[in-house]
Amino acid sequence: MKIRFIRSDMQVNQNLISEFDPDTMVENEESGRWYWRTDVVFDQETARETQLHVGMGNAEPVDDEAKRVCVNYMTNWDARLKAREALSKGIAPEDLERFHSGELLGYDDDGNDILRDDLEELEDDDD
Repeated sequence: MKIRFIRSDMQVNQNLISEFDPDTMVENEESGRWYWRTDVVFDQETARETQLHVGMGNAEPVDDEAKRVCVNYMTNWDARLKAREALSKGIAPEDLERFHSGELLGYDDDGNDILRDDLEELEDDDD
């Protein structure tokens, strides 16, 4: 069963890097961590692995066999991807509405809100 990761933040287990083809990964030069490339098709051994990655919104099925085991993967797909994006950015439950509306982009290292650039300009215009 073949899948393609659709998220660029899928980190490779650092202890297992040597077990994988280096062409399937990309290194983040700033952090030194390795991530799965999104343009590579991966062969999954089990239906469970395939369902897990696709069901969580991390990957999409590529071949007919993967599509068969993930028969309903398109059900609520957009909502699942939005939830996965919020999870990957650590968005607090009370901020989900602001995040999904595009107002909140995430948090900085100190936990302060990172807002959409044009929101600050709009707030300045209101003064």
